[in-house]
Amino acid sequence: MFTRTLICLFTLTLFLCTPARAEFDLPGKATLVYPSGLEKTVDFGFSFKMTDEGTKFSAGTASVSVSQVPEQYTLALYLHKEEFIWVSEFSQGYFSTFTYKIGDHLIELRKAPERSIKGKYELVIDGKISLFDSNTIQLDFIFSNEGIKRIVPRGAIKNIGQLK
Repeated sequence: MFTRTLICLFTLTLFLCTPARAEFDLPGKATLVYPSGLEKTVDFGFSFKMTDEGTKFSAGTASVSVSQVPEQYTLALYLHKEEFIWVSEFSQGYFSTFTYKIGDHLIELRKAPERSIKGKYELVIDGKISLFDSNTIQLDFIFSNEGIKRIVPRGAIKNIGQLK
């Protein structure tokens, strides 16, 4: 009886300790607007999948073998001459604005010419406005087993009202 109980407890422990199988595929599209007015769409999503070669994490077209879901991925937005933006994953050149839909999240970088702020840009992440505090904003995509848990802007300050 004791042995049977011990085997049941051991089996239950194995079941409870087995790691959850995490997989996600988050297609993403960024629409860039260049100073000329030309618009270009770029595919840039994230995925974490089991493949024949093992577990892979992908960001855009880049893929790497990993043993677990990465903690985060950082996308850098560079402000150039207070007028243009560059994101290396999106373009080889500078552009004016963008809208980026990734999973359930929407990120917009838009001009706010009437405001006295650095670069005259507002960064809107899921409806929350941030402003440039330096020439670079890093967007940290924090992951969970299901996908993006949250997006944290670093190098930005939260909008604390309608500054003019």
